[in-house]
Amino acid sequence: MNLPKSILVLVLLLAAGCSPNDKTSFIQCLAEHGIEIYGTEHCSSCRALSRSLGNSYPRLTSFECDPYAADSDYPLCAEKNITVLPTIILPNGERLSGKIRLETLAEKTGCELP
Repeated sequence: MNLPKSILVLVLLLAAGCSPNDKTSFIQCLAEHGIEIYGTEHCSSCRALSRSLGNSYPRLTSFECDPYAADSDYPLCAEKNITVLPTIILPNGERLSGKIRLETLAEKTGCELP
């Protein structure tokens, strides 16, 4: 049986328990880089970012900027002058705000997307 290499790799990944869309290593890399995510639960772009990062999102350092939320980090958000949500602050101080593409985040951090 002669399978194309891409199918063979996919079969091997699935047999090893790895999903081709598993972002665990990407999230781990982002966490190691020390990115900070600022947002709110009611922000649609924040929810979209969370969904695109997947189940491993809680591994990242994130801050709730809604001043009325029970777990609010609003004083920190104000201190950091967060005015657009979501905002990601990279270790070098650069900010990514608004609708953030994972490809942009990967490019800025050097972390590889699956």
